[in-house]
Amino acid sequence: MLINADFITQNWPLTNPIIELLKKSGERAVYKVRADEGVFIFKIADPAKSEATVLKDTQILRFFEGVDYPAPRLLLSREGTNYMLHDGKCIYALSYLEGNEPESNKENYAKLGEVTARLHSLQGYTIPTDFTTEVEIPTMLARAKKFNMNAHYTELVKALPDFSRFPTCLIHTDIGSHNSIQLPNGEIVLVDWDDAGIGTRILDLGFPLICDFVTKELVFEKDRAKAFYGAYCSIITLTDEEKGHLFDAGLFYALSYTIFDDSGIVEGQWRKVLWAIEHKDEILTALPAQR
Repeated sequence: MLINADFITQNWPLTNPIIELLKKSGERAVYKVRADEGVFIFKIADPAKSEATVLKDTQILRFFEGVDYPAPRLLLSREGTNYMLHDGKCIYALSYLEGNEPESNKENYAKLGEVTARLHSLQGYTIPTDFTTEVEIPTMLARAKKFNMNAHYTELVKALPDFSRFPTCLIHTDIGSHNSIQLPNGEIVLVDWDDAGIGTRILDLGFPLICDFVTKELVFEKDRAKAFYGAYCSIITLTDEEKGHLFDAGLFYALSYTIFDDSGIVEGQWRKVLWAIEHKDEILTALPAQR
């Protein structure tokens, strides 16, 4: 175990902690900690992340303390810092949300659309996200070359628009049911706020379009898509230019997840990309229309 009870009580205002490892990937780890003061999540950040990046990842949680928005809250250390260093690793703690991943249906996607719009309506946060297409697209092209990806993939990536010219706001960067918790009262709360910050608004709307609403069986879940975008647009008014590039935002994410890391090409995701392009007209019927 990378952390223990003594380390927790010495560094955070908690007593009698009971520690449970939830998941571990490489040197990253997530723990559930029950203490007299409540239940918390402790995260050991990827050592590849700089302290500056971890500070940004946790600062968004401090921002939520002063606004009316459902999200986990950061538990400051006894020293009043966002995180602590231990064996060269950044460790931070946040409130635990009791609940489960939402069932994938149109009612819950409508709720997710609403909570996304509420996020995009928040004012006062100024720290930019590190997740930008200007950074990600060169990485995608480099991976395509490394794994000898189909030339069509490279053509699609290079044809993506300049997303930096579109409106910006506070974004999550990875909106979907997989990064949501549904509380016992039915409310949906977004979790996993790494990379959140000021960025291109329609990127948040792009992730679920192909990655979620096009299934592994290559079926477009139109009702769920319409529920998500309809709920969002009942609160936020997108520009016509944004509406015209929502499919491109979805394609950006789908292409990114086709070669997500050094594990290689995800053939099922590539099939999704090709299917979505072939059925673009069908997908567009679920999106808000341009005037």
